[in-house]
Amino acid sequence: MVLACSAIEFEAMGPRSAALDQGHGMTEIRSTGSMGNGLFATKHIPRATQVLDEVPVLAIPASSELDPDDDIPAFCTALQHLFRTEWKRLDDLHCNTALITPARRATIRQWYKDKGITDNNGDTLKGKKLQDAAKATTKRFAIFLTNRVQMGAQGLYGSGVFPLYSRINHSCVPNVHNAYNPGTQRLTLYSIRDIGAGEQITTSYISSACRTRQQRREETENWGFVCSCLACTDTSIDLLRQRMFELDQRLAAYESPWQRRMDLRTSPLARMLAPAMPSSVKGALQDAEQLAELLKRQGLEGMELCKTYRECSKYSLKLGSTEKAMYYARKELDIERCCIGTETAHLQKDMEGAEYWLAHLEHLCGGTGNSGEVKGELIIV
Repeated sequence: MVLACSAIEFEAMGPRSAALDQGHGMTEIRSTGSMGNGLFATKHIPRATQVLDEVPVLAIPASSELDPDDDIPAFCTALQHLFRTEWKRLDDLHCNTALITPARRATIRQWYKDKGITDNNGDTLKGKKLQDAAKATTKRFAIFLTNRVQMGAQGLYGSGVFPLYSRINHSCVPNVHNAYNPGTQRLTLYSIRDIGAGEQITTSYISSACRTRQQRREETENWGFVCSCLACTDTSIDLLRQRMFELDQRLAAYESPWQRRMDLRTSPLARMLAPAMPSSVKGALQDAEQLAELLKRQGLEGMELCKTYRECSKYSLKLGSTEKAMYYARKELDIERCCIGTETAHLQKDMEGAEYWLAHLEHLCGGTGNSGEVKGELIIV
């Protein structure tokens, strides 16, 4: 239901903030039944195809605050810059009603009063008009929290709502990967495997594929649903996910800066954690290779696999095998291009992108691409 009314619909205060969605004519929105609306392929979509290219209907700057209510002022300000049609696009999206609270409504009402917001007649909002405005904006803020996407790692470039992407349902075994490109300022969606005509397009809402069923359930509760995909109903798959979680945590402990500073001989904490992490580079490589195999076995060929291949490449290089390091770097590049395409200039810093890491390895080998003498400065990030 659209809660806006003519008395509180404000004129846009700036240029239009969002262009039309770009779905490339290969998708459609339709009912899924139990999952509400969803996005479906209208034709066969090969692996590594860009399915979506979209700008946000509303976005707010990056925030270091952990409390989402601290984003209320930025959200309210951004909302005033939208056209009425864009309010409607926001209103049409799913809302987790548990996010609509009296405290948030009171905070938003106070924001309207402090800013002296007026209606179309230039009159300051007060009384019922103020209450209606606060009520409508509180629901829109709940819609924002339900659907927002972090733009960049840890929301480096802010967070926004992408209406077409918001129609995509969650699966713990997704068939697409989404990523925000700060260079183009757009959210892209690429198929990570072949998608058949009529098949629902699904993405993963959770932070990592290397999580157990219970851990994933705790995350999806933030969106007000319980996932019933194969990975959440098949016990044998959950056993694989548990092993993936163990490997992921072992590698995280091995890579942590504090681990490198602790001495097993003098640190009780180091001795306690030692069994939970690889004891050598060789052991770390074995863990990373096992994790990569488990990801592939389940069709989880997204950026999690990309990251794991990078770890395999780094550990191989540390062990002196540039040939093996380049083998994994090429596999990383294949997965990266499948997930985010080739516009990766924003990933050049610190060789974050696979293309730049592979170029570094080739430079070390004098451009030969073989495992001969390593030349130049060895850099492992």
